[in-house]
Amino acid sequence: MTEEDSSFSQNNANVLTRAKNYEIDFNKDDTKDVLLVEKNEAGYRLDAKIDDKTFFSKIFECDFIAIETNTKNNQTFNLVLEYADQYQKPFRKIVIPVFYKNKVLFIEKIFIATLGVTAKTGNEEWLQKEIKLKTDLKNLNLDEIIRN
Repeated sequence: MTEEDSSFSQNNANVLTRAKNYEIDFNKDDTKDVLLVEKNEAGYRLDAKIDDKTFFSKIFECDFIAIETNTKNNQTFNLVLEYADQYQKPFRKIVIPVFYKNKVLFIEKIFIATLGVTAKTGNEEWLQKEIKLKTDLKNLNLDEIIRN
């Protein structure tokens, strides 16, 4: 699994977009499998392609997105979303281990870390929470999960 450097392109509205490609082996065969992450006005669009045919596309509204391809627990990749405050300091990170089976990207749990102040010490630290949630990645509603 490899990743390509960021590239810049102009879309039809002459808006500069930034994209990053990740080569991933979905089917464990010789087909060309790619994850494409592209920044646009609505957030970050994640596209998954097999042989240049898109089978998954979703927009994530966050301040930063990363793909981790070196995984430990048989997931296909980890999707990392980060949210920042008005000073561009991260205050929430969401890690989503993503699996691929039967032409579907799915998840089994989500890990959320929120920067907060503890009552015991008064220090800032990352408070972590794990949410078990078996769903298709396409049907994932992060706004609802974060509110609860």
